[in-house]
Amino acid sequence: MLSKVLIANRGEIAARIIRTCRRMGIRTVAIYSDADKDAVHTRLADEAFRVGESPPLRSYLSTPNICEAVSKSGADGVHPGYGFLSEFHEFGGAVEKTGAVWIGPKPETMRLVGSKTYTRRVARENGIPTIPGAYHPVSNAGELEPMLQEHGTLLIKPDEGGGGKGTRKVSDLPSAGEGLEAASRKAKL
Repeated sequence: MLSKVLIANRGEIAARIIRTCRRMGIRTVAIYSDADKDAVHTRLADEAFRVGESPPLRSYLSTPNICEAVSKSGADGVHPGYGFLSEFHEFGGAVEKTGAVWIGPKPETMRLVGSKTYTRRVARENGIPTIPGAYHPVSNAGELEPMLQEHGTLLIKPDEGGGGKGTRKVSDLPSAGEGLEAASRKAKL
């Protein structure tokens, strides 16, 4: 059983996790950026640690800053909530390196299912219906021409990433080429 959980999130997400931990008899650690110093989640938690400046890239999205808070607080577990770093296997792995328990899917599992190509292949191999389309990397718009002719409109998505980032709706070959380039750029970020 965990005794102290750091919540790597903010606001209502963090507050709900804090309330649940409290009902379970688990102490909690909130994190905050400069903008959230006096936010509700920081007052609800047993402890609160600053993890950086107000822009999320310098606080809630900073793996080193959050892992430092894990170590300083002595938290033996980390709950990511949702959004922010919750879907990044690298963050889960970094948390585990601090000695804390990652509360969520194993980082290796997250790495695998982060690839749409991998998850579609596994789904198909196991008889799970998937939306029609290419389930392998496409390197040029010409490969999409038969699907454009059959379906008229396609969605191009980067293989990895989340939240619909980089998704492009295309209905002709020129826009498919632009969509592939944009998705490729987004996937490299």
